[in-house]
Amino acid sequence: MLKHHDILEIQKKGISAKLYADLAAQKIGGTKMNRLSGQPPLTVTSSGNTIYQWGVCGKTVQSASPSPLSPSYAVGVGDRTYNLYNWKDTSNRRNLWHSATIYTYDSTRLLIFIPCVGGETYTIYRFDNVSSQCSMSQCQRIPESGISYAIDGVSTFVNLGFERVYTFTANSSAKYISLSVGFGLSLEQAIEQILPKIMICRSSSTTLPYKPFGYNIPITVNSEVSENIFIDTPLFSGDYIHRTHTGNGILRRKSAMAVFSGSENWYAASEPPSGCYHFRLSRTDLGIARTASVSDVFNSHFSRDYESGGSGLDDEYYNLYVPDTLIADDTAESFKTWLAAQYANGTPVTAVFPSSTTYTDIQLSPIETTEGTTVISADTEVVTDKMYLIYR
Repeated sequence: MLKHHDILEIQKKGISAKLYADLAAQKIGGTKMNRLSGQPPLTVTSSGNTIYQWGVCGKTVQSASPSPLSPSYAVGVGDRTYNLYNWKDTSNRRNLWHSATIYTYDSTRLLIFIPCVGGETYTIYRFDNVSSQCSMSQCQRIPESGISYAIDGVSTFVNLGFERVYTFTANSSAKYISLSVGFGLSLEQAIEQILPKIMICRSSSTTLPYKPFGYNIPITVNSEVSENIFIDTPLFSGDYIHRTHTGNGILRRKSAMAVFSGSENWYAASEPPSGCYHFRLSRTDLGIARTASVSDVFNSHFSRDYESGGSGLDDEYYNLYVPDTLIADDTAESFKTWLAAQYANGTPVTAVFPSSTTYTDIQLSPIETTEGTTVISADTEVVTDKMYLIYR
């Protein structure tokens, strides 16, 4: 309820940010909004109104203590997916859907023409449950009718039925990559259900295999997926996504993930513990928050016990203590060579740590409730400790 004191404050000072927030969360002279938070699923009882505000917080989990020969990767809220971003987001320049021309053929197949550069390398990514009737060819032009296979150009034709990741170099005379996808659905259903499950990108525009692999947070309402939220890395501790009452979507990051390839500015430090070599990287260059301690950093290959070959953190440096049996000698070049080999092998050394706070606008849909009881969840393998809802 708006109190007499509040009215006097408005008359005297104008409305404050705190009072505005309080008023936004209640009706003047009416009933306050309901607030609910905790580990999902969350059950709300309402008259079928839209959820006023909602959000999902991050969490960092590491299942085992890591070692150089037995890595354990930190995971967060969000399930790994082949599709990094919402394919409708034309601001994403990695996924080439933004430049595609799409036709239907004989009501059973999508023909997709994507401009390409001859001689460039491209990679196609597919979800496992995409129809096996998917093929790729290259051509020099889009047919005028959009329904004919008889197009001029390169005869390269690849059945992608069993390929989940397919990399190729475009022919020097190719102008378009042509994808043919069978769907057996309505066009609208095909576009909504199939295109999000196929991604194509120029290999030079991304670092593989970590992109365009991304993460998805499915928001479910009464066990049905209401929205898939695609993000580049999971939500770790300190991160959250939030939809405001005005419809704005916000992704806050207070964590970062570094993938070491051996190209970083590591250098050897003196006087390592017995049986180890000691290597350092500037914590400022890495972006570790000044307030972070070693217990806040999750490394895939090095524990927090430096005496047995682990990691450490001081005011200036992020430190790794590498068993002397692992690399040839105590030089930084030997360590970088080992890091590069891990990266190439698909088991890169990674670190997740608190970093500077950033805010990014993202598209988040409203959550609609049903009259009576509605069960809302963020249905991910790592279940967040906190999802929150504000509703009438």
